[in-house]
Amino acid sequence: MPVPVHCEWTTSASINEVLRRVRQKTEPLDGGFTLMHRLSGAGIVVRTLRAPETSRPFFGTVYEDRFHIALVPSPTDVTPFHPIARVQLSETPSGATKLSAELAHHPNARSFALIYLLGGATLGIGTVVATPEQPAILFGGLGLALLFAVFPSLQARLRFEQSVERLKQRLSEHFNLDTSE
Repeated sequence: MPVPVHCEWTTSASINEVLRRVRQKTEPLDGGFTLMHRLSGAGIVVRTLRAPETSRPFFGTVYEDRFHIALVPSPTDVTPFHPIARVQLSETPSGATKLSAELAHHPNARSFALIYLLGGATLGIGTVVATPEQPAILFGGLGLALLFAVFPSLQARLRFEQSVERLKQRLSEHFNLDTSE
């Protein structure tokens, strides 16, 4: 499973100005973030963040000293691993605003990697037992078993990392932030 990403930004704007910008660009969310089922471009049913209908780039909740927001997913970008930014605001000694963020996927997003790992192990063992004298089938079966065992977790990690980079870029663009990681 993808691990949360921690990052920090600074801006010369005050906390109130940052919150004003965030409210302006964020569609308010009643309740918490939820997942919904959606059909992907490949025709597979996948869970993804449920976003309200909006023309704003973000949706979420803005508090007095923090905000929890996510990018509104595009209809073609269907994944359960869109990151949710949980951002804490604080004032620096120089009067600037520091934004400390944790970018993590929804806690109910699952890759089912363990199930695929067990399936891959079963396929690998079955291939070795059933076809030890046929090298082409043996290596083909073992290669398929390896892909079956490794691909889901690699895909989840890659999709999450891509979504994190996209979210970090959009946060910096929309809120005029300087990265200080």
